[in-house]
Amino acid sequence: MMRRVLAATAIVALAACGGGTSSVPAQPSAPAQNGAKGTAQITIRVPASTQTTSRSRTPRYVSAATKSLVISAGGSVVTVANISPSSPGCTPASGQTPLTCVVNADLTGGTVTVGFSAFDQPGGLGNKLSTASVNATIAPGAVNPIAVAMNGVVTHLSVDFTYPNGLGAVVDRIPMTVAVLVNAQDADGNTIIGPGGFVDGQGNPATITLSKDAN
Repeated sequence: MMRRVLAATAIVALAACGGGTSSVPAQPSAPAQNGAKGTAQITIRVPASTQTTSRSRTPRYVSAATKSLVISAGGSVVTVANISPSSPGCTPASGQTPLTCVVNADLTGGTVTVGFSAFDQPGGLGNKLSTASVNATIAPGAVNPIAVAMNGVVTHLSVDFTYPNGLGAVVDRIPMTVAVLVNAQDADGNTIIGPGGFVDGQGNPATITLSKDAN
């Protein structure tokens, strides 16, 4: 008996084919390094590895596999911070509060484009998990908190189907509507959620679309 089933196909259209493994991220531009410096400060909260759904994850995407954060400006890496319970500036997870790290980078005062990249190994090594850049105004001699939404680096897709008959499968010759759930995942299998976007290993936008099999 011939069985025809509609299948949903997830297609990842990457703007470039660069991989997600790197030791030094692509660097944004910034003003010349002269004049007094100020401190750019970012607070990063790393969820537990068991928190895999969008409902339980922090709104600003940070992979549970994050082990280091690289901050760059002016074409150069200015800070490489390890992210762990014992790292300087980090507070271990407690109860519902995730591992929280405060990372500082000394930058020349003025307007500068600051780049951020998270990796799954200490020292800015291993797989790049997320990346972002933001224009910030750095006040000399002061601590300047920076808020940024990280963009997840997509390396995998997971596809789940929900069937209305409760059987977990289609029934031959019975038309039905099947819900399709597609999740983008990073190199360590963590689901990427918003508000940041999807990017490839070089930070280029990645688009995920669904199409119906014509057969």
